[in-house]
Amino acid sequence: FTPLSSYCACVLIDLVLPCLFSSDVPSRSLRHRSRPTESKPTANSKAMDPHLHHDQQHGDHHHQQQCNCSKTTTASQSLDELEFERGIWTAAIDNDEGKVRSLIDKGQLHARDNSGYTALHYAARSGHLTICRVLLDAGIRVDEQTHGGATALHRAAMMGHTDVANLLLDRKANPSIQDSDGKTALHRAAEKCHPEVCRSLLQHSPDLLTICDSKGKIPLDLVPPQESTQRQRLLEVFDTSCG
Repeated sequence: FTPLSSYCACVLIDLVLPCLFSSDVPSRSLRHRSRPTESKPTANSKAMDPHLHHDQQHGDHHHQQQCNCSKTTTASQSLDELEFERGIWTAAIDNDEGKVRSLIDKGQLHARDNSGYTALHYAARSGHLTICRVLLDAGIRVDEQTHGGATALHRAAMMGHTDVANLLLDRKANPSIQDSDGKTALHRAAEKCHPEVCRSLLQHSPDLLTICDSKGKIPLDLVPPQESTQRQRLLEVFDTSCG
């Protein structure tokens, strides 16, 4: 080896070895599959999500800097996952009424996760009617919004949970609320082709037909173009409401 090649080898070892022997491998999110995402990430949600924040931070950094910051980031991810697992959000997802009631008694009724979701958002999205009723009876606000502006009604409508949507409407949910994309619950139900949810929303509030989202689209414009029985039923719902 020449003096120059020896020097280069030493530099390379100094850069690579810390990464090869680092035990700080980011863990997978324990509830990543269960956490809903907003249709358009906001600045707040990006900053609050440790997984997304970690990836974006590293986009403009060198390899050595990635190694240096991994320990702090991994610890942040682990704390976030642990808090979520132990919180009322997971109990709502798991349809665990006993645990939900216990956590309400411990003061977690109004707790929000990093994206601004309450337990009601998760219960509505999961279609857990009893959990939604328990949370509402305990005093949670029916129209709480996430960082992206979504209400529990948005989540129930998007997933096609008609019984949950009806409960929320009975509890005075406002179906005219628009999220950060300008979409109402009817927009969300229409784009996912859920005719029965659309029917309930339109029976409650016919004016939803003419509300435009941020791109100037009314709910009917968002009906998927692919032919299907579900789509035909949805178009019939809109035709009846327009007539």
